Parts: sequence; C-alpha cells; structure tokens
Amino acid sequence: MEADPFIKIIVVGEQGVGKTCLLNQYCYERFEANSPPTIGCDFTTKVTQTNGQTVRLQLWDIAGQEKYNAVSKLYVRGALGCLIVCDIKDPNSLEETLKWKSIIEENSDQNNIPIMLVQNKCDLASDDEKTSYYQTLQGFAKTNKFFSCIQTSAKEGTGLKQLFTELIQEIIDKGLLVNQQKNFKQSNGGVQLNAAQSSQNQQQKKDKTCC
Repeated sequence: MEADPFIKIIVVGEQGVGKTCLLNQYCYERFEANSPPTIGCDFTTKVTQTNGQTVRLQLWDIAGQEKYNAVSKLYVRGALGCLIVCDIKDPNSLEETLKWKSIIEENSDQNNIPIMLVQNKCDLASDDEKTSYYQTLQGFAKTNKFFSCIQTSAKEGTGLKQLFTELIQEIIDKGLLVNQQKNFKQSNGGVQLNAAQSSQNQQQKKDKTCC
C-alpha cells in the first residue's frame, strides 16, 4: 500500500508579517498575537484532503530577518510550492516580496515553482481599504508574475483554507506532485536494484572463493 503523497511548501516574507500566526491558525486553529520571531526555520505538518485524495503537507516557516537570508536558501530545495507573505498595512513588505521571489526562483530545483502572494492582516483594514489594497495587490501580482494572490487574516482565519486549496491544486495541475512521486519510486527502485546487485556480487565472490 502506497503512502499518502507529501507536498513541501515554504512560507517566506519579512519579519512581522504574520507567517507563523498564519500557519498556527491553519494547522491548529489558534492565534497568538505576540508569537516570538522564527529563528532560522520552523516546521509543521498537516494532513488534508484534495479532490478526495489525502495529502500530507510539510509547511516550512522560514525566518524573515536579513541575517537568515543565506540560510533560507537551503530550505528551498524540494519545495513544490511557495507562499510569500506581506502585511496589508506595510507597503514596504509588499515590495520586499520581490526579493523573496528571486531567492526562491534562483534556488528552487523546480523549473516553475508556483509562488502565491499573500497579503495578511486584512482584519486591520476597513472594507473600503481592503478593496483598494486588493486592487493594488492584483496589479502587483500580475506585473511580477505571481500565479495568484489573496488577502488573509491569521487572526480570524479568513482566506486560509482557500489559500492552501488553490496552491495545492496549482501544484497538482503543473504535474509537480506526479513528478515527485515518479522520482521517488525511481530512486527507491535504484536502491533496491543496487542492493540486489550488491548481494549478487557478494555471492559471486563467495562462489569463486569456494572453487
């Protein structure tokens, strides 16, 4: 029986935009306003259903501080999708998403990794402000070739289910999950073949010694 497929997703963005809070709300349905900044990288998992199929998500929360940028590159490999988070009330954090997008694209081992732009903390804006900010967000995402964008609230849980559903579906549509499973099977097959070949070689040596 095959194990459920897993999808590694990395979550990046400037310090304080709410990456950890977003993941805590999605995975555990809890919100901590004063959660400490992530040091290096944190990791959590969540089992979810997509089109009737069980999928195990590996969610990597990568520190936003400048001093960790070099280390952050190490966590990109193996990721099938990426969320870049900004703060709805911090225009600079939106511009900084381009820095993170470059880091992901330069270090990813996927040819065209899906990168989604997430504008968090929408609970801090009025309805009129959210509409205005979203129009700006859409234009920014289109100009800079994010595959999609969304507004979320880690505090209220707004948009989180839609966010991950959309990203997972994009990963599947691009064939990245199928390719990962295929490579995994080939890798395992190679290990088994090598083990069998090694056993055969050892037996041949014994036979030669005996004769």
